Amino acid sequence: MKIDLHMHTIHSDGQDTIAELAERVRHAGVTHVSITDHDTVAAYDDPELDALQAVADVIPGIEINSEGPQGELHILGYGIDVDHADLRAYCNWRKETRITWSQDIVDRLQRLGFAIEWERCMERATGGIIVRTHIAEELALHYPEYTAKQLYDTFLVKGKSAYVERPPYDSEQAIRLIQRAGGIALLAHPGLYAQHWSWEQLKEEGIEGVEAFHSRHTIKMTNTWLKRAKEDGLYVSVGSDYHGEHSRNPYLPGSVLYDEASVHPFMTSLLERKRGHVI
Repeated sequence: MKIDLHMHTIHSDGQDTIAELAERVRHAGVTHVSITDHDTVAAYDDPELDALQAVADVIPGIEINSEGPQGELHILGYGIDVDHADLRAYCNWRKETRITWSQDIVDRLQRLGFAIEWERCMERATGGIIVRTHIAEELALHYPEYTAKQLYDTFLVKGKSAYVERPPYDSEQAIRLIQRAGGIALLAHPGLYAQHWSWEQLKEEGIEGVEAFHSRHTIKMTNTWLKRAKEDGLYVSVGSDYHGEHSRNPYLPGSVLYDEASVHPFMTSLLERKRGHVI
């Protein structure tokens, strides 16, 4: 068993189609995967999903970008019913709010003197889910002396001049939504958040596990979160967070080393739940 439960496609901010992702998964010998696009389950409606299912066991998933009192936290949902009415309603709402939110960001950039058009940014969001990365990539096209990451970090992160907060949807709401849709809620890449936030608060909200094994975690981060998960009796997951070979997260499917014994309880639960869902 070779596992990667955190990957993105063109349906959010990934660069690969599902067919292209399937080929990377096949080449890497990954046997169990999940597409966790941001705030959408559109990948599970894509006919190309058959290509991925032909090479690996696919666990339905999503990554919800929550925004609330603890700042922006990413909540992963696994084993979800992708056709659950509440989940679909959330995805539709978030897709619409991302449009006005991104327009506000571009408006701020224009007032700062940047030659950028929102329509060109939106064209980059081939799945209809626009994110700040799309805007940074469009900026870099016009200002090639800077990389997309430099522009993102300089203007689009919290506290910078073109940053705009999304409409609030906090971590507890995200956790409850995932659970109503029949899934298990985990915190994504816990070692990477810059703001102060409380793990104890997340536990009170019902978080069920943590992505201890992540492509951008140091050994110290991984060990810290393995210890916390064990102490709290919570699940442990593993993910590359692959967005594309030339993206800000270029770590290939199956590239993250992990301890099988630590991940085994989570995989057992997921595979048992999957027997009740058809995707």
